[in-house]
Amino acid sequence: MKKVLVFGAVLMVSAGICLAQGFFAGAQGVYSIGGDVEESDFGFGAQAGMELNDAISIEIAWTKFSDEKEESGLKMEADANVIAATARYGIPMSDMLTVYCGGGVNYLMIDATVSMNLTSQQRSELEALANLYGMTVDDL
Repeated sequence: MKKVLVFGAVLMVSAGICLAQGFFAGAQGVYSIGGDVEESDFGFGAQAGMELNDAISIEIAWTKFSDEKEESGLKMEADANVIAATARYGIPMSDMLTVYCGGGVNYLMIDATVSMNLTSQQRSELEALANLYGMTVDDL
């Protein structure tokens, strides 16, 4: 799946560079309202696309969110990468107003890690709990 997305991105960028007309690219900042983002509600990304004619355009975009939280000896880190491919159709309402409708697909990749930094007392309590179930701390 990743190879298809990379191929699509390369094809779109190279076609846009060759045609040079109607090609657009840029960086983006994004803000998340709510959700699980604790440390920062901001993300960043980039997009590239091309206008096929006066009304239709296609675009591919990448956005990244990162999050980190540390509490009670547990450190949690998560990165979310979103790759989106969209097509849109513009309906001119007047010289200054165009309404757009469109659709697309997103591919979400999440990389999460959890690590423990325990005091000696916390570790001994956790070992006692693990022993009750015939496990080790690492198994938990």
